[in-house]
Amino acid sequence: MFTLTILIEPVPSYQPLGCFRGAKRNYKALRTEYMSFGNQGNKIKQTTIDQCARIALSKGYVYFAVQNTAECWSDQDAQNRYKMLGASTKCIDGVGLKGTNMVYRFNGKNVKLYICKLFTVLSRAFIQAGYNQFQKR
Repeated sequence: MFTLTILIEPVPSYQPLGCFRGAKRNYKALRTEYMSFGNQGNKIKQTTIDQCARIALSKGYVYFAVQNTAECWSDQDAQNRYKMLGASTKCIDGVGLKGTNMVYRFNGKNVKLYICKLFTVLSRAFIQAGYNQFQKR
């Protein structure tokens, strides 16, 4: 048995790029929905944006979007895809409404530093867990 301590990282620095159409028929600008907070009943939009940001960064995305007020979306080619369906006015309080993406981009150096830091923390946790298991034998 081992204990894994999860460290809550501060919200990474990001900037809004604007409101864009997210889908047209079966065609999506950003193709990966990586999380949905719709079932949490979260009424604080900023919390949803921050949660999407943390997860996007942990997955290695540089761009992310909030669609349908509580869904987190991105794409490996997001920088080339997010505005391909055109701008929209259907965003409110920093989130996109149905079929609309409010798009964000992480600020430069923070992306690489955060990913390295997260990898280091996880590596240490697994090494320590393995060492603790070895000591018990």
